[in-house]
Amino acid sequence: MRTLLAKKRECEQVFKILFFTVFIVSLLVGGYLTKRVGRLSDKNADAIEYIESWTVTDASGNSFKAGRTYEDERALTEDFVITAVLPDNISNGSILCFSNRSDVSVYINGSLRKEFKRSRDVNIPGGSLKDFYMTVPLKHSDAGAELKMIRYRTDWHPAVVSETFVTTNHGMNNYMAERYGLSFVMSVVLLVAALPVLFIGLVMRFWYRQPIDMLYAALGVADVALWLLSVSQFTPLITGIYFADGIMGFMFCMLMPFALLIYINAIQKQRYIRCYSALFMLSLTSFVLWTVLHFSGIQSFQTSLIYMDLILGLVIVSVLVTLIIDIRKGHTREYPYTALGFALFMVLSITEIVMLLVFELNSEIPILAGLLCLLILVMFQQVMTSERRSGTWSIRSTARSGRTSRCSYISFRRLQAPSTQRTPTPRVIRAAWRSIRVR
Repeated sequence: MRTLLAKKRECEQVFKILFFTVFIVSLLVGGYLTKRVGRLSDKNADAIEYIESWTVTDASGNSFKAGRTYEDERALTEDFVITAVLPDNISNGSILCFSNRSDVSVYINGSLRKEFKRSRDVNIPGGSLKDFYMTVPLKHSDAGAELKMIRYRTDWHPAVVSETFVTTNHGMNNYMAERYGLSFVMSVVLLVAALPVLFIGLVMRFWYRQPIDMLYAALGVADVALWLLSVSQFTPLITGIYFADGIMGFMFCMLMPFALLIYINAIQKQRYIRCYSALFMLSLTSFVLWTVLHFSGIQSFQTSLIYMDLILGLVIVSVLVTLIIDIRKGHTREYPYTALGFALFMVLSITEIVMLLVFELNSEIPILAGLLCLLILVMFQQVMTSERRSGTWSIRSTARSGRTSRCSYISFRRLQAPSTQRTPTPRVIRAAWRSIRVR
C-alpha cells in the first residue's frame, strides 16, 4: 500500500512539474518566435512595390481595366489573360510575387519566365488544396518590361488578378510575417506545449498503469497544431515546396474529432457513451468517404469542404450540449477547468467555421486561442485530479491502518484476558448428573 501511495504522490509531483515547465517553455518559445517575426517585419526592410493597374482580357476577347485585385465568377469556367507593366526600380535579386491557386504562365517581354501546372508540379493524390505564393525571379533588365499572365480556370476562389508585388527575399519575409506570423507562432507554441505532454502521458500510462486522460487531449491539440502548420503560408518558404497543404494537411484535418471525443467521454465517465459512439462512427465514415473521393479525384476537397465542416460543427454542438447537461446536473464539479476549456474552445471553433463559410475569412486565430486555453486548463485539471486521487488513497491507507491496529489490539487483549467462561461439559456427563439428582 505504501508503494502504491508513493507512486500516486510521485505522479502528482510529475504533473505539477510538467504543467509549470510546459507553461514556461511555451512562453519562452512564443517570445523568441515573436521577436524573430518582429525582426522580419521591420519597417526598414526592403520595400514592397505593388502593381496597381492591370488590363484584363476574358475568353471572348473583351478587355477592361482592373486595379490591384479583381475577382470574377467566370474564372471557375474560363481562362483570362492579364497584362501590366513592371516597376522601373528593379534590381538583380528582385522577385515578382503573387498568390495563386490555378495553373498559370508568366511572360516577361513575350518570353516565358515561369509556369505552374498542377497536373505536373503537384504529383500527390488530390493535388494542391490551398492558395500559395508563387515567386518569379527578376533581373535589372526587366525594369519597365511588359508582364503578361495567363490565368487558367480555377476550382476555388475565382481571383483573376491577385495582389502582385515586386520585392526581395527579405521583403517577402516581411510581407509573410505581417500577414501570417502571429498564427504561425501560436501554432508552434501549441505544438511545443502538446508534444512533451503527449510523451510524458504515454510514459506515465505504461509506467504507473494509471489512466491519463490528458494524453488524449494533448494528442488532439497536437493534431490541430500540425494541421495549422501544414496549411500555413510559411510552409512553402521553409520546405521549398510551392503548394501549401497536401496529404498531411488533409489527414490532420480529418483526424481532429477522434482524440477529443475520446477525452471528453473519459472525463464525463461515459455518461453519454451512445452519443459519442454515434459521433465517432459519423466522423469515421466522413474520414473514409471524403478521403477516398479526394484521393481518387472523384470529388475535389473544396466541394466536400462544406459537408466536412457541417460534420465537425455537429460534433462540436453535440459536445457543447452534453457539457450544458452536465452543468445543469452538477457533474461538472468533477472537471470544472476542463469544462471551461472545452466551452471556450468550442465557441471559438464555431466562430472559426462561421468566418470561413460565411465571410470567407481564413484566420486561424480563434481556434488557436481556444486550443491554447483548452490545453492549459486540461493540464491544470489533470494536476488537480492527480492530487485528489493521491489524497483519497492517503485517507484510505490511514483508515485501513487504523482498522488493522484496532483489530490487532483487540485480539491481543482477548489473548491476555483470563477466561471467565465455564468449561463446556460433555453431554454424557451432564445427562448422568441429571439422573443422579433425580434419584
